[in-house]
Amino acid sequence: MKRLIFLLWFCVAVPVLAQSSLKQGQVIQQSLTLSGGEYRFSGADSLDTPVLTITGNDLTIDFGGAVILGNAQVNRPETFKGLGVLIKNGKNIRLRNLTIRGYKVAIMAENVENLTIEDLNASYNYRPKLKSLRTRENIDDWLSFHQNEKDEWLNYGMAIYLKDCQNPTIRRVAATNGFNGLMLMRVNGGLIYNNNFSFNSGLGIGMYRSSQNRILHNRLDWNVRGYSHGFYQRGQDSAGILIYEQSNQNQFAFNSATHSGDGFFLWAGQTTMDTGQGGCNDNLLYQNDFSHAPTNGIEVTFSRSIILQNRIHECDHGIWGGYSFESLVQGNDFAENRIAIAIEHGQYNQVLNNSFRKDQTAIRLWQREKEPEDWIYAQKRDTRSRFYHITGNRFAGHKTVLDVDRSENVRFYGNEVGASQRFVSVKNAISAQIPVYDNRLSQVENWGSGLEIWADENKSRQTTFAPEMGLKGLDLPKPLPDGVDAMLPKSHPRGRKFILMTAYGPYNFTYPHVRIDSLAGDTYRFAVLGKAGKWRVQAVKGLKNLSTSSGGFPATITATRGAGNEVALVLVYTGPAFETAFGETIPENKPHLFETRWIEPAWRWDVHFFAYEEASHPLKNPTAFQQVLAGNPIRSIQTRDLGYNWWRSPENDPTIPPDRFATRAETTLEAAGKFNLQVTSDDGVRVWLDDKLILERWDIHVPTTDLIPLMLKGKHKIRVEHFEGGGFACLDVQLLERQ
Repeated sequence: MKRLIFLLWFCVAVPVLAQSSLKQGQVIQQSLTLSGGEYRFSGADSLDTPVLTITGNDLTIDFGGAVILGNAQVNRPETFKGLGVLIKNGKNIRLRNLTIRGYKVAIMAENVENLTIEDLNASYNYRPKLKSLRTRENIDDWLSFHQNEKDEWLNYGMAIYLKDCQNPTIRRVAATNGFNGLMLMRVNGGLIYNNNFSFNSGLGIGMYRSSQNRILHNRLDWNVRGYSHGFYQRGQDSAGILIYEQSNQNQFAFNSATHSGDGFFLWAGQTTMDTGQGGCNDNLLYQNDFSHAPTNGIEVTFSRSIILQNRIHECDHGIWGGYSFESLVQGNDFAENRIAIAIEHGQYNQVLNNSFRKDQTAIRLWQREKEPEDWIYAQKRDTRSRFYHITGNRFAGHKTVLDVDRSENVRFYGNEVGASQRFVSVKNAISAQIPVYDNRLSQVENWGSGLEIWADENKSRQTTFAPEMGLKGLDLPKPLPDGVDAMLPKSHPRGRKFILMTAYGPYNFTYPHVRIDSLAGDTYRFAVLGKAGKWRVQAVKGLKNLSTSSGGFPATITATRGAGNEVALVLVYTGPAFETAFGETIPENKPHLFETRWIEPAWRWDVHFFAYEEASHPLKNPTAFQQVLAGNPIRSIQTRDLGYNWWRSPENDPTIPPDRFATRAETTLEAAGKFNLQVTSDDGVRVWLDDKLILERWDIHVPTTDLIPLMLKGKHKIRVEHFEGGGFACLDVQLLERQ
């Protein structure tokens, strides 16, 4: 009898539902164990209608290896919609052993305490198609994560979104080949380790108003967009790790975040910009790899940070520390960056015991002559560039070791400097008297200019400096007992030349792929990439004189441009099984087509540039503006491509004003078939096809892309009018194949 009572109590205390299947729209409120299976549940138009909902306390949901699939059109990830699994309003919930793909957001958790997500694959979810091309950037691909007070991040889509969750654990989760991996909103006390959030076109991990989390042993490589080796390196605010808006005291250790737009991107937040208070402060970066970033290995701005023993190689900036204060940079390995450490308007920062090798400039410190008048931050705080300790560092192989401009009280002492062209460059009188003493120099070609060297340490003590902090009192994280080695293996491709973008994001080196490697006139060189197997050419369009028609991996094919508007190179693969760019498994030795194709019209644009005054503003006085366009242009050019990003005067022509200029562009196109005309503009744009207006976005706007379906047959005339209303401007017109 006692045994029976015990068994009844156990069943009540720990309810577990053994279930053979799931139903779309199901609400799960008790522990559940499945034995695998595959489910196809279409995502809803709104994220408010999840496929599955989990709510309650003390639940374990074990999917047993089940697979939940959303959108069936797997090769169109920009069309994915809906929310897969919603976990809400509970505590002590564990989700495990699930593969989920094909959704705008795969998993969302809101208001859950002690959530655990483990042994889960959320790869191949939503990804937008990128507009940037191999040879030119499209500015509309830029991201902005600066606001998330109203869950704006959900518009981007991601594998996992946690909101208002305390003490979560995320481990052994893969979220690759998507847009964003793991995003945290007001999440505190979390442990995130042994995950793989790599090869996404946005972020690996993003954090907003999230503090005291530990991010350890994660693979966060190739989270990147806006890069084309040899053409442009923009990054477009992609990042391995992004941390924004009052996120404090987080630890980032033992992670690999290489080949990402920024390896680590920290911004204090709009609250700090508007008040001068707060920031993202006291975050620790320890023993991570942030190498091969197109922009910054580490960006930390308007905040106090601790950066220790990280690897930062081959970035544009190793550390960009704009307005950093009271920060410690110690024991890091810098190499082959354009500028290893760049800090503008910083105060009381310390650079101790680092290694610098073959950077163009090792350290650059400066302040602007005048700060923006509308920056409340600069009005509320003393932002002069001042008070630096730079000591115990090793420098070798630089063009310039130390570059100081409009900075004061920079103490540079006790460093080793060798094999460099210039020791110190000092500009402006405020920087002239800085204490430089007790440095060991060898093979330095030029000591520099504008510097009064203080060889006497006692003289330097007449100036007040912040005390050296170093590692004293810091509680450094230790590797977890079950923490993986997240660093790239030596056999893996490494270096910025291996950031290879596709139409949907970075190439992950696991499937056969063909791409333009270089272009010289009408000669194309294609790279054929893959792990193993064989390939042969199956079809060609718009190309001739191919150098080879079959081979193994890797390989190179050269060809010259032929006739027609379309270029296509179609190859067929046979070999070992692999997973495609969209997550489909191709069995061993099954023939598989892979290709590159694009529309390259044989058009020549006549582009004319004009200037207008307030009296002929295109929005205030359209008639006068049309008279401007009907007049004589300031400059006229011909171009094969109408693709411009204007940061200053067009064509660097000082006769064209950087603001308030206009363009008129005209071309003749001969084509037949269904196409899309893609127009990206900032500001106003109008487009005519054969004198019929087909696009009118005639206002002041941020970079915006319009897609206009066309049915073409024979010769057609296209005319584009565009005006710039102030600041940045762009105009990009492409003819695309209609899907």
